[in-house]
Amino acid sequence: AILSRELSLEEIKEITNKLKQSDSSIETEVFIHGAMCMAISGRCFLSYGLYGRSANCGDCLQPCRKEWKLSFEEDENDDVINFSDCDDESFIISNSYDDSYRTNFFSPKDMALIEHIPELIDAGIDSFKIEGRARSPDYVATAVKVYREAIDLYQEDPENYQYDPKWMEELMKVFNRGYDTGFYFNVPYEISENNQSEFIKKDIGKVVNYYNKIRVAELKIWDDLAIGDEIMVQGPTTGSITHVIDSMQIDGKAIEKAEKGSNVAIAIDEKLRESDFVYKLIPRE
Repeated sequence: AILSRELSLEEIKEITNKLKQSDSSIETEVFIHGAMCMAISGRCFLSYGLYGRSANCGDCLQPCRKEWKLSFEEDENDDVINFSDCDDESFIISNSYDDSYRTNFFSPKDMALIEHIPELIDAGIDSFKIEGRARSPDYVATAVKVYREAIDLYQEDPENYQYDPKWMEELMKVFNRGYDTGFYFNVPYEISENNQSEFIKKDIGKVVNYYNKIRVAELKIWDDLAIGDEIMVQGPTTGSITHVIDSMQIDGKAIEKAEKGSNVAIAIDEKLRESDFVYKLIPRE
């Protein structure tokens, strides 16, 4: 049974307890990380109405994430009309191209329950869902890795389990709109702007070759790369790998910085593959 995202943790506990008491074989799944919809359980027709792409068929274009403008009609005394007196044409929501009344009031924050793994497991939930559709490989890899590590640590030793702040630090590196706990502990009320990731992912090159015996990758770069830079390598088979540059060579000579247009060798233990994409992770200012 896939439970509604509008349920609180206490309501979820009540459901799992009743299933257990009835010796039911029904398992429960809840959503624990990713985008939250402004509509009840995602039953929204905004995308379909505007673009003919239905959210209920997994094809939402998320117009709710855009900045919108709230417009009011005024009466002859220049007073704002009471909403209760407005007809359909008096209350207008439209795209804004200036700074007046512009906001993301349709856009909720993303859900992240990494800090509450013990409560979720103890609630008797069988399966946790992490958003993955239309997400980048680094988003999926990071989220799954973080939650897998937290879940495994708690199950191995519940008594001595401790939340690790680095987990949230990792989740902040990938695309997010700010994080909230949804309806699990209270009613969410904060709106969110667009991507609040702490890093910008800049396309800087590709993998030309990987030498297994010496664990060295040759990169063709079209932007500068230096010792200490953090890169992300992505490919269909490679998946998503992050790596901090700690050594580089050109023609067998150690260098501190490689200029764009160069072929540079870097030491990296993880196997990379020809034509994998290389990105530089740049902290947002």
